[in-house]
Amino acid sequence: MSISFNDMFTQLDEAWPLASYPFLAVLPTSEVIMMVGSLVALYTISPSTFSLAFSRNLPMRPDGIPWTYPQTGVATLLPLDPADNYAVKVLSAGGCSEDLAGLTTPATNAAYIFDLATVTWSATPTPMTQPRVIGNVILLPTSQVLIINGAGTGTSGFGTGIGGGNTLNPVLQPEIYDIATSSWSGPKAAASNPRLYHSTAILLPSGEVLVSGSEVTQDFTAEIYRPSYLSSPHQPFINMPTAPQSLAYGSTLQLSWGRTSTLPSEDVDHGVLIKSGAITHSTHFDQRMVILVTTSASPVTSQSVGGLNSRSGTIVVQMPPSNLIAPPGQYMLFLLGKDNTPSPAIYVSLGVPVPANAPQPPQDSGVGYNLLANTAYATGSDLFNFYCAGGQCLTVPMRRGL
Repeated sequence: MSISFNDMFTQLDEAWPLASYPFLAVLPTSEVIMMVGSLVALYTISPSTFSLAFSRNLPMRPDGIPWTYPQTGVATLLPLDPADNYAVKVLSAGGCSEDLAGLTTPATNAAYIFDLATVTWSATPTPMTQPRVIGNVILLPTSQVLIINGAGTGTSGFGTGIGGGNTLNPVLQPEIYDIATSSWSGPKAAASNPRLYHSTAILLPSGEVLVSGSEVTQDFTAEIYRPSYLSSPHQPFINMPTAPQSLAYGSTLQLSWGRTSTLPSEDVDHGVLIKSGAITHSTHFDQRMVILVTTSASPVTSQSVGGLNSRSGTIVVQMPPSNLIAPPGQYMLFLLGKDNTPSPAIYVSLGVPVPANAPQPPQDSGVGYNLLANTAYATGSDLFNFYCAGGQCLTVPMRRGL
């Protein structure tokens, strides 16, 4: 891809010194959106030449305060839904409450949604339940957004704060934004350890979230956050030991599912794709979720074996129509019941040929699922646990970064 340095330099220069770790996303409109500092810019993709060129500036977040590194808030593209013609909306939340922030600058609990169709920002009906800076944002398979980790004051980077970082007042409790109701819920179950500068969070195939790190506190542990949707005793599952080597855009995939339930209201009725990714500096590169079209579903079969009642069936889902909606790569595919309870995911490769002898990723569950599947907790509640194996909590080597 060729990029006009002069075009992009103009926006980055205007945002300086808050030009690091911008939020970028490929859009179904053949464009790329960039949010950096307090600026929002749009770039046009030329498919014929595979090039990118500056298109126009868009309105900045209403509070006008730069919210990318080091005054770090979070941003994510909201789920792309074919029922809404894959409309583009971006959630931006948190960051510092004022510009030129320092160690004692309070974080903000402001949260806004940018709608590309109307080119407008709107505040969520209520703000986040807690002010937060240097948090992490995770799209959940239930079309909810998890905000986790971070602090109540300060900025990214090193300084005279906790552990030699530049933050105070760790925020241990996550919260969740429900897109369907436009509401925040929280604070949720608390983590055991502060997760500050250079901490991470990533969605597992189990539907759990792995959080780890915090360089400034020299924390080499990891914890598992288990959202309340996994407290259901009737989580659906996918009967598919291995996924196809590769799926083409617009192709269909038939999946067999089962669930220990007697209720038709809990039958599986749709699926979602969530892209595998990586996160650093509160920036979740390539994070994306696409709702799949359900093309057909078989009649559901009920049975009772050994006193255990279950329901099962098949569902046919269609892959997204283009690489602008779902860029090529590895995705987790979740099936969800009518009650919005997700199955553990299987991995699928979309738009990318995979060698016949390539090793298959595990298809049964994530590492957290194996650990916490038998942990008892009340239906409708959530849970935070250390990830430990054989009596040893997970430790990973870390290097000092920027």
